Amino acid sequence: GRETSSTFSALAKSGQCSLEAVKKLETCMRAFAFSWVSSQDLASIMSAIARLTAKVEDGFQSDLHRHLLALCDSGKLSPDEAIIIGGAIAKLRMIEKESVEKLSKIIHGSDRSRLQVVQILSLNTMINGLKSHPDSSSVASS
Repeated sequence: GRETSSTFSALAKSGQCSLEAVKKLETCMRAFAFSWVSSQDLASIMSAIARLTAKVEDGFQSDLHRHLLALCDSGKLSPDEAIIIGGAIAKLRMIEKESVEKLSKIIHGSDRSRLQVVQILSLNTMINGLKSHPDSSSVASS
């Protein structure tokens, strides 16, 4: 709990994404937290994703892969799960403008379970939310 929140606070303070985006990310993470990954591990993955959305250099890819490999080594992820997550994120990078439907087809093509599809689609939604990055419009009243 606390470590996860501090990760998000740090993201916001460092300017890697807007406070609003960080809040969306945190809410989304809580809503669909992977049962097989601790929130601390998930926070590390999410911060890598946040760096991606903030258009930080390609160190993202190796950071994410290193982290996914560590999760595999510790038995928290199966190699299949690591590949589907890494692959979905890599594909998201190439199909930013495409719809959730397209992503869904990609994932169904990999013969994943329904639950995993939902989880990856949640990632897609979250990443799209972060990409909108509403810094200038965040002044608008709620």
